[in-house]
Amino acid sequence: MAHPDSNLFPHATGLAKATADKHTAEQPLKLTFHWILILVYSFVQRTWTVLEEKGIPYQYIEVNPYHKPEGLMKLNPLPTLQYDNKPLYESIVVGEFLEDAYPDHGLRLLPSDPYQRALGRIWADFVTSRVIPSFHRFLQFQPGQSSKPIEELRADFLDNLRQFAEAMEDNGPFFFGKEPSLVDFVMAPWAIRLWVFDHFKSSHGGLGAPAEGKGGEHEKSWSRWRKWLAAIEERPSIKETTSEREKQLKTGKGVSDWPTNHILEIKDARLSISNRVLENRTFDDPCKSKSTDGDIYLIQAFAFADIGREIRRTWAGVMQKEEWV
Repeated sequence: MAHPDSNLFPHATGLAKATADKHTAEQPLKLTFHWILILVYSFVQRTWTVLEEKGIPYQYIEVNPYHKPEGLMKLNPLPTLQYDNKPLYESIVVGEFLEDAYPDHGLRLLPSDPYQRALGRIWADFVTSRVIPSFHRFLQFQPGQSSKPIEELRADFLDNLRQFAEAMEDNGPFFFGKEPSLVDFVMAPWAIRLWVFDHFKSSHGGLGAPAEGKGGEHEKSWSRWRKWLAAIEERPSIKETTSEREKQLKTGKGVSDWPTNHILEIKDARLSISNRVLENRTFDDPCKSKSTDGDIYLIQAFAFADIGREIRRTWAGVMQKEEWV
């Protein structure tokens, strides 16, 4: 039986498709990824925007993970950047690599000052470890199934956005000032999709971020957030790597319908799952038919659970084994 996600819309659309079509020619640098990711789970958009900002020649390769070409089976987890036929993954690592490998191309994305560079890494990690998990806990809220009320999930997510804004340079519009840096593009793919809360959680009050002048004691922070968001939404590299909204809605509904309590229950199972990963069982490819639907569900959920990074590190270590297929 085909996995239900295998029938989702299979390509980038709109401005993202136009950008993709410009990068079909063979290049030593290749961006290869699940098309599902560019619709909603846009870790890949972090890398794609960096490539566009720096003007680095690259080849764009879209892959349906449920019908992955044989030649890509031995790559590390998608999305993958191939550099001289050597794979790299983890979007923040890839962003820093591109800055180091192509220092003379386009915009400088890492501050020259060591302290500022370290600060950028701290807040990039904050996005991955705090903002993104709280985004998905909020989005996945289901009445009667979630372990926490939606008001608490919303408050936690909005508090993370506010903390991110408070760490920004005062004038902006970007995190470190007039020009964007890597930390801006680490946050951007989720910031530009905040509309999903007003769409999928409208009956529960939607996103609920304070409107202009309504931020109370935190109005300064929310004003800075709004300024940053407006700037990042208008950045050409963001607009030109984002698919049409209507094509994102079906995939987004799949995520919003995942019961949160199932994801929380994964924490209790993490030891046995980690052992299965280390023993190289059933996880040879999460999209191949011999993996069960439960295996696929768990891998999807790991991406958004608090323990996601721990499991991904374990998984990444296994993928470096020679026998990994």
